Amino acid sequence: MFGLLLLAAAPAAPPTSAVAYSPAGWVAAGSRDTVTVFAADTAADGTVLPGQTGRVTALAAATAWLAVASGEPGKTGVIRLYDAARPTPFPTKPATEWVAHKDSVYGLAFAPDGRTLATAGYDRTVKLWDVPPKAEPRFTLTDHSDAVYTLAFHPDGKLLASGAADRTVKVW
Repeated sequence: MFGLLLLAAAPAAPPTSAVAYSPAGWVAAGSRDTVTVFAADTAADGTVLPGQTGRVTALAAATAWLAVASGEPGKTGVIRLYDAARPTPFPTKPATEWVAHKDSVYGLAFAPDGRTLATAGYDRTVKLWDVPPKAEPRFTLTDHSDAVYTLAFHPDGKLLASGAADRTVKVW
């Protein structure tokens, strides 16, 4: 007679959905509900930043900040800002968090000076926030006709490019 042998596989780690490299020498990787921050040169055990709202959809790093986007599609796009000025040990609690968009946030970018954070998402808007943020964005840009997925600042910080599902790249 033949028997049936069932082997239990170890649960797979959730897929990485966002990554950011900091000029300060650390890397952040986001997945479902968590972000892990580790030293880029050693890849030693990282610091886990728990409590993200659902899947991490975007990360951005500046020398002194880590921005994490997560949220619930169709409901909120949450940004958590971590103070990374002294990354050893990396703080596990955000310095601040806020609802930045009415839907998922897919794009984050810090201006080169680290004092402005651009956010963009499924709600077709691009917003510019002071860092740390005030109650409202400094600017809201609404010229895209579909979800905005990516952002990049020019090295001098005076221009911002956004790419969207409407098949356009806009330079602001």
